[in-house]
Amino acid sequence: MVHPFIKDSDVDFLIEPLEEADEPDPAFRRKILGGLYYALSDLLHRKVDMVAKRSLTNKYFIQEVNLTAVPIYG
Repeated sequence: MVHPFIKDSDVDFLIEPLEEADEPDPAFRRKILGGLYYALSDLLHRKVDMVAKRSLTNKYFIQEVNLTAVPIYG
């Protein structure tokens, strides 16, 4: 269910972070995600939630996400 976007709404991002094979240094991966979080928050002037796609387990929630997600590549 998509809720209306109101003044205090946050913005949810489903992310596919770098895999260990792509970037073996976990500290660097955390730094990248932290930078992305703050950049998105500053850009959108809103609270941002970032969830890793691979962490989703509820099949009904995954189905809803797949129906409502808007891909952004960067």
